[in-house]
Amino acid sequence: MTAGLGWLAAFPHAEAQRAVSAVHASWTTLASRDRPHFGPGVPEPKLTRVLKQHAERVTARQLGLLGYWGAEGVDNDVDFESGEITDETRTDILYAWNDEARSLRLVFEFKRVGHLAESRKKYYGTNGLMRFVTGRYSHGQAVAVMSAILISDPADGLASLRRSLKQPATAALLRMVANPEGHWLHEPSALFPAECAFDTEHLRPGELGPAHRTIRVAHLFLQFGYPVPTRKGRGRDATLRALESD
Repeated sequence: MTAGLGWLAAFPHAEAQRAVSAVHASWTTLASRDRPHFGPGVPEPKLTRVLKQHAERVTARQLGLLGYWGAEGVDNDVDFESGEITDETRTDILYAWNDEARSLRLVFEFKRVGHLAESRKKYYGTNGLMRFVTGRYSHGQAVAVMSAILISDPADGLASLRRSLKQPATAALLRMVANPEGHWLHEPSALFPAECAFDTEHLRPGELGPAHRTIRVAHLFLQFGYPVPTRKGRGRDATLRALESD
């Protein structure tokens, strides 16, 4: 059963909204034209590092964001008795902020999504959305952002991913919590409706979740402002397969 949205009253939503707006606006600017080092063929980690720098140094200043931005940041679980590092995670982009009463650690995870089913599985699988469910991402946090970099037709990519997430087997794997109408996708997004297409809610193991036990993930779809080019001598499927494998 959904936890509802009562917890939002104590959540720093305005700060999170500005952070999501900054990431979305920076992507729109950077992806508006083909750039040698920011495009569909550039490895995902490089894209996210460039995106973080633009969000932090340009857009965040315009929006009045004063928190910390990190890219490819390392977080460790440590056994303090022995000093052993027992687990390690790397987040694509992190925005962290606090005041006297509240704190925010908003994680953005990015995955390429194209027309192939395997790219959709990467989006919601062990190294994608599952990191916010049974993985260590966003430990104790109520909100996260899952970002799809669309490298084929945007409408097809969004529709295909929506269909995948609605499958009962996928919903069970992701410990998804339905809305009051029984739908797995909470549409439109209640968290960031101007930028995100929908939210999903997931039941986390007790030690990973917030007090109300579920995490709400907003799904942000990012596209390039021009058609993804087909490489010479290669078919469309081969080109997209190469892009999606990064």
